[in-house]
Amino acid sequence: MIRAIKPSETLDDQVTLLLNSMRVRVEYEDQARQKRKLREAKRRAQRLLHMDGEDSFENDGDFMLTSNVADFPSLLTGNKLELVVTEFHKTKEDELFVIGQLCPNNETTVRVFLRGAWCDSPLQIGYRVKIFDPQGYKIKPSTSDTQEADADMEVHVDDKHGLVIIEPNVLISSTTISQSFYCQRKAVLLERFRGASASNSAMLIGNCVHMLFQSALIEKTVVIDDKWLLDKFYKSILPGVAIQMIGIKMTPESLENEIKPYFKIITEWINHEEGMNVSLLEGLAYNDGFMVSLNEQYRMNSTLFYAGRMTCGNDEVASRTVFIENKENIDPLQRDGFGLCLSTSLDDSVILIDTSRCSASKFAERVGGAQGDIFNQGEAVYIATLCTTFIEKLVSPCDIGVMVTYKYQAKVIKEMLEDSRIEVNTVDQYQGREKKVMIMSLVHTDFNRNCELLSDPRRINVAVSRAQAKLIIVGHSERCRHYFVMKELFQSIPKKFILSDM
Repeated sequence: MIRAIKPSETLDDQVTLLLNSMRVRVEYEDQARQKRKLREAKRRAQRLLHMDGEDSFENDGDFMLTSNVADFPSLLTGNKLELVVTEFHKTKEDELFVIGQLCPNNETTVRVFLRGAWCDSPLQIGYRVKIFDPQGYKIKPSTSDTQEADADMEVHVDDKHGLVIIEPNVLISSTTISQSFYCQRKAVLLERFRGASASNSAMLIGNCVHMLFQSALIEKTVVIDDKWLLDKFYKSILPGVAIQMIGIKMTPESLENEIKPYFKIITEWINHEEGMNVSLLEGLAYNDGFMVSLNEQYRMNSTLFYAGRMTCGNDEVASRTVFIENKENIDPLQRDGFGLCLSTSLDDSVILIDTSRCSASKFAERVGGAQGDIFNQGEAVYIATLCTTFIEKLVSPCDIGVMVTYKYQAKVIKEMLEDSRIEVNTVDQYQGREKKVMIMSLVHTDFNRNCELLSDPRRINVAVSRAQAKLIIVGHSERCRHYFVMKELFQSIPKKFILSDM
């Protein structure tokens, strides 16, 4: 596009004019495309509604088709099959093969091939299905002279030929029928948003919600939640509706805000119907007959494991401690608590470093540049220094792990560590993993804020069961003990060190 530029125009003016001209062109092309499709669909619908029944099928035998469709008066002169579905499966990616018994006598077997958009029809065994004006049918006589009435019948329906109505019957307008020839989903949504055009915001929102619901139904490997739906919307659905979105002057953010209220409805229905709101183990736990307690473990030493309810698999595991070089030179009463952390005594396998008495200016939960960037500078400095001390005492960096309750705290600690081989991760990322020495940063000190992880018994169980020989928890006990599970945990730890400002 070539346009003369006025001397008074700024770069912003030029960009604005260019975007406006592009938007007008997109709107014009979209409207023209929709009108062209609608005209073609209506022409096909008219042929369907007024054609002679004898010429509309490729008859290979003498067969009487039923009629009298009360819900579709305009189709009374057309041809219709009505059958009960007995079997269906996909033979190809875009083809659904259906076997049914012809109504009303249920003596003739009908084979139906649904292709194109019709291959996604939501069928169920026992559904009554009406097929109007399919591409053609063939009657194949039985090889037995006595079973001629059981001859098979074969029909084909695709995007250009035929119309499929699945029970329960829904009265829809002839305009919707013509729309359905090139988009069955749009036909259904038009009935929901009657009077809406293709460029109507309600139509676009309904279309997006429908596609999200469809995607959630198909997905079988994950739990459907708001995060999954939002990710699916931006990655799979938004690119396909971008032109319509521009045409009605919506932004991705405004469209997201419109569909978000439906997330709760979708997730609750999917998780309830598919049983995804209860994990497999939780489901089994409801039946005592499926519960078997495992009473041996091979990860943690005898001090670390579950309060005597489990036994160590062997003596080596039971007595495992950390090897410390020159341990006789370590003062157990060190002011920083490192002496207790470096102790090789089996009784000192679990240590709580309590920062409640430390200065709030150093050991306080803070928020970084972004809203979710929560960290604790004092805990980060303490843990980085402790890791360096372990390495100086010849503990391998690969045997040291640091676990945090907030992702941003991991970033802060990583930047302070001298050895990149020390792994720093969140509790969730450590699931199924283990380290000889595990140091946990609780971060949380703010009495006006809640920490979801610290109130979750399952995630705390993961956190405290990652260590093989030494577990060191660094945190503000007075704040964290307000969570029931943390209060129980702190009461079970015999060795505590109250840290003061270093």
